[in-house]
Amino acid sequence: MRGTWLIEPTYAEAHIPYINSYLAGNLPTKQLLEEDDDDQEADPLAKIGFALSATTDTGSAPQTRYSLDDPELPDNSVFVLDIRGAIFKESTCCSVGTEDYCKLLDQAYANEKIIGIVCLIDSPGGQLSGTPTLYDALRNPAKPTVSVINEGLMASAAYWLACGSDDIYATQKSDQVGSIGVFVQFEDRTKERELKGIKLISVYSDRSGQKNKPFRDALAGDDTLLREDLNQAADLFREAVEQGRGARLKNGKKGSADDVFEGGLFYASKALQLGLIDGFGNLSTAIERVSQLHNAKKSQAPASASAVRSEVVTSISVENPAPVGAETAAPALGDIQPTPAQTGSGTPDQSSTQNQNDPMFGFTKLPALAAVKGVAAADITAAQIDAINAELTAEGYNIGVVSQADFTAAQTLQTQLTTANTTITTQQAEIERLGKQPGTMGSTVPKAEESISSAGETALSETDQMLKDLKQGMAGGK
Repeated sequence: MRGTWLIEPTYAEAHIPYINSYLAGNLPTKQLLEEDDDDQEADPLAKIGFALSATTDTGSAPQTRYSLDDPELPDNSVFVLDIRGAIFKESTCCSVGTEDYCKLLDQAYANEKIIGIVCLIDSPGGQLSGTPTLYDALRNPAKPTVSVINEGLMASAAYWLACGSDDIYATQKSDQVGSIGVFVQFEDRTKERELKGIKLISVYSDRSGQKNKPFRDALAGDDTLLREDLNQAADLFREAVEQGRGARLKNGKKGSADDVFEGGLFYASKALQLGLIDGFGNLSTAIERVSQLHNAKKSQAPASASAVRSEVVTSISVENPAPVGAETAAPALGDIQPTPAQTGSGTPDQSSTQNQNDPMFGFTKLPALAAVKGVAAADITAAQIDAINAELTAEGYNIGVVSQADFTAAQTLQTQLTTANTTITTQQAEIERLGKQPGTMGSTVPKAEESISSAGETALSETDQMLKDLKQGMAGGK
């Protein structure tokens, strides 16, 4: 009742009756607090966070779930965080808050046996407070993270936090993604109170003219300040999405139905085309993707993405790339595809056929590379280049991409270096010819004998001439 919300509106509207019942004292909260006797947990957080071995065939049989402090926790395990329902900052009797989600993530990052994180998300969003912190926690570069829509909804605040993941996958085409927006809702019960003879009196200090002013103005019919406040939160939301998705985001024209920042909600296939998600998968494929990213990171050189590459690729040609958003495969999963046993479908696995048709740099594997196809070299940003290089590294390619401007600058520096080396060589030859200058070791070039002759000397003044004549006369006995 006191927060700013990033939540899908139909979900919020559907729960207003429960809120009103609670406020009126008619909601039986005791039932909400009671737990099934057959499902008691010593740690309530164990229900929403558990570890699975990344080396076990998850498609053959149910896996054993481990807690983070279980001494039998296998090496190379993945921590699974189950985020469902409305998102709150603080845990309540009915939900787990972002504070506890972050606590579990910190424990997982600190556990040496955990190689990465998978978030199973089915949420309409929730409070603004706490969401940015959970987003930052998922962006922790210590270990890879993958988020999966758990056959449902990834909207508003839920999408904000998911953008902190390395990859985002939908489970089904019916999954919905987006609702990138901010709103606040409150009731004006002035008329209702008046009918009941209740008059609400609010008195503000003379020094508190701005306190609650956005809400007071809105109640009076002017929502300008309230909109400005919400716009700031919406800008922060957009910044997080652009930061998390990077070059993969393919936003539509501003103000159009495909403009993802207008608050629209998209089914998974459309979300894939717009770059909101990276493909289709399930828990099994997400675990395999985490393993892939983990292994790529282990084999990665310590140099950063902006460091000098061992090889430079100035252009890449892709013949007949798979169309972005194609639904015949699981884009961005690379060679990892759900088997019929994993998906519950009897359809034959298409991974072998798809991999035969994919070029070396298949767009379905490298969406950041796909995003710059046809873009002029001068218009490609440093962020896009870093995203491409990160994808190449993750897929095991020992090559890197630099901008045309950087490549031209490198060529110029190489020319300058060649010229400088030529100059140095010439000067060294001249030094050898002239020999060393006089010093403690002497010169390597013999000096010519020096002689001083007075012939032709002229006096500098009459006095000098007189002294000279006197000297000559004394020498002659005069």
